Amino acid sequence: MNDQYAFMPMPLDDVSDKINELDGLFWNTSIVLLVLATICFSPVAFFVGLAGCFRCQDPIARRRAVFVTMGSLAVNAIYTIIVEFNKLN
Repeated sequence: MNDQYAFMPMPLDDVSDKINELDGLFWNTSIVLLVLATICFSPVAFFVGLAGCFRCQDPIARRRAVFVTMGSLAVNAIYTIIVEFNKLN
C-alpha cells in the first residue's frame, strides 16, 4: 500500500456480508466529517459512537467510533465547564 493512501479506507465490496450499518457509517465517512459532526452534534455523536464501539466488527470502524465517542465526551465536558463558569460570574 502506498503511503499516500494510508488514511483512506478501502472499499467494502468484498466484505459486505460481514459488516453492519455502523461499520459502513464509520468506515466510509472521512475523519474531517466525523470531527465536525462530533463538534456540532456531540450529544447525538456520543450515542452513535457508543453504539459503534459495541457493534462495529471492523477494527478501523471501531477505532473511529471510539474516536467519536471520546471526542464527544471532550466537547461536552468543555461545554459544561464553560456554562458552569459563566453561571458563577
